[in-house]
Amino acid sequence: MAIEMQKAARRRAISVRMGIAAGPCIVGILGCSERMEYTIIGRTVNLAARLQAAAQAGEILVDDATAQRVAGVVPTRASGCFALKGFDIPMPVSAVAAEGL
Repeated sequence: MAIEMQKAARRRAISVRMGIAAGPCIVGILGCSERMEYTIIGRTVNLAARLQAAAQAGEILVDDATAQRVAGVVPTRASGCFALKGFDIPMPVSAVAAEGL
């Protein structure tokens, strides 16, 4: 889906950056009777947000778990380990290779 979104953005001369992480999260209507909202929270969500912030325009960055899950289907290339805010150790990151876009 991210690849198709990037292609659509390019057709409209828009540059977007994306971050994708695989793992558990909590999604649903959270809050109390005075204030409720549909949201998603968790470490995986934070990782995806940090990857998106680290990506260059037109780039899709993925965490190691995602890269492993899409291996053989989506071409990726290792981009190194990134020190991301909120994470104690540098995280291995891959980018969707140009031929995938």
